[in-house]
Amino acid sequence: MKVPTYRLVHHTLKFLLTLIPMLVMLPLYGQNTVGIGTAQPNKNAVLELNSPTNNQGFLVPRLTTVQRTSTGFTSALQAADNGLLVFDINFSRFFYWVDNQWQEGFTGGVTVGTWRSGTTVPENTLGQDGDFYLQEATGNIYKKNNTGYVLIATNGTDNQALSYDAVTQNLSLENGGSVNLSGLIGTDDQVISYDAISKIVTLENGGNIDLSDLINTDNQALTYNATIKLLSLENGGTVDLSGIVGSDDQVISYDAISKIVTLENGGNIDLSDLINTDNQAISYDAATQTLTLQNGGTL
Repeated sequence: MKVPTYRLVHHTLKFLLTLIPMLVMLPLYGQNTVGIGTAQPNKNAVLELNSPTNNQGFLVPRLTTVQRTSTGFTSALQAADNGLLVFDINFSRFFYWVDNQWQEGFTGGVTVGTWRSGTTVPENTLGQDGDFYLQEATGNIYKKNNTGYVLIATNGTDNQALSYDAVTQNLSLENGGSVNLSGLIGTDDQVISYDAISKIVTLENGGNIDLSDLINTDNQALTYNATIKLLSLENGGTVDLSGIVGSDDQVISYDAISKIVTLENGGNIDLSDLINTDNQAISYDAATQTLTLQNGGTL
């Protein structure tokens, strides 16, 4: 029996209308890859993003530090949320959630262990070898190795002993750390010499100082002219004693503290302006009537 044409068309359209939605839905159930900006996403990626104009990036949630660390946010995070990524706009760095705390993301440079922190001593099951842990209550720092966390630094080095090895010239701290001072050690074994003629002090390896302006006239001769009764210093300076020297056998005395020459029956003269600041003592022998300087010179 011949089927009418209109019925054949009707059944064909009904079949196609049923088949097309099935064909459209098939790729969505048959693959686990989603591509944005690409018709052929990488089959090994859950999501592949592509900027058709090469001027777009992937923007993760941006939070302030207060928002990121608020208990309203962190209290809802669990182990299933490990790997959650945000960008802290205050630190300008990525942070990811792992083991019930935020960890700073990799920022480039040399790869180092992850820094962790807490109020108690770290559990050995936390983290991996090379990680660091800061105990907030004490300031102690631990590092994890294959046996667990080991204390490597305490809060300050106040009680460390400092020692110096004179042979190696190393300065060392008790808990580790040293510096070699050999390049800074001075000329300890240099010979120092003095030239009495030029009044110059010299170091063996160089360097000198001229002391000529500081040398006093210690060895000046003191003379007395009995005829004109004049007391004189070799390098200059005189005092006329004619007013106090008599022929009556008076005793003459000298006070080394006040530097005053005095006659027994009265009359004195202040010699402080003539005495050098070389701490020489001047004395008078009443028996011999001799005036004497400590470093030489008599009258």
